[in-house]
Amino acid sequence: MSLTNKRVYWLDGFKGKAKGGAYYRSKIAIDVDDFEEKFNTKIVGMAIDVDYENRKPSWNIEFITEVTK
Repeated sequence: MSLTNKRVYWLDGFKGKAKGGAYYRSKIAIDVDDFEEKFNTKIVGMAIDVDYENRKPSWNIEFITEVTK
């Protein structure tokens, strides 16, 4: 994966209006690239665990990958 290509992942069921321009510095693009290289697969989505009860972020991210067989 080239880090210059943009990927967009949408929240399931989102029906409202959206806008861009809110940026946050993160190494997730590097993690995606490393995962794809290591496992020779393409990530097509992500699922992020959310702890709404305790309002704490989770370290768990599920990479949803392309089926190749």
